[in-house]
Amino acid sequence: MTDEQKGLVRSSWTRIAPIADGTGHRFYAHLFAANPKLRDLFPTNVADQRKKLMQTLGVIVSYLDRFDNLVPILQLLGRNHAGYGVTAEDYEAFGAALLLTWEQELGDIFTPNVRAAWAAMYREIAVAMITAAEE
Repeated sequence: MTDEQKGLVRSSWTRIAPIADGTGHRFYAHLFAANPKLRDLFPTNVADQRKKLMQTLGVIVSYLDRFDNLVPILQLLGRNHAGYGVTAEDYEAFGAALLLTWEQELGDIFTPNVRAAWAAMYREIAVAMITAAEE
């Protein structure tokens, strides 16, 4: 990610963080609507999962300048997710749902550059997790 992209992610995150619970709810609604088979990978009540997702994203955003420090954690998450049955293709669905949710939550703020910044960040996360899961 470029420094400009990191700045765009940080600034847009300040709009998402205060509405994290609702945003997490809408994210999972989008994910499951577009990919019903993924619903079986989660508990019936995804409230805890929503909270974990949004907290994790907050940590990642705060570590953008030290992303290498997060790689071991992301690798562990990737191996854990593989154990739950998550596949490389599922990461694509997750990324699409994330960008759709952000687009709806941020409205006009979600410019093509902001979209590209979040996509770049997500790509780095997914690569770390998928690579570890496939080892």
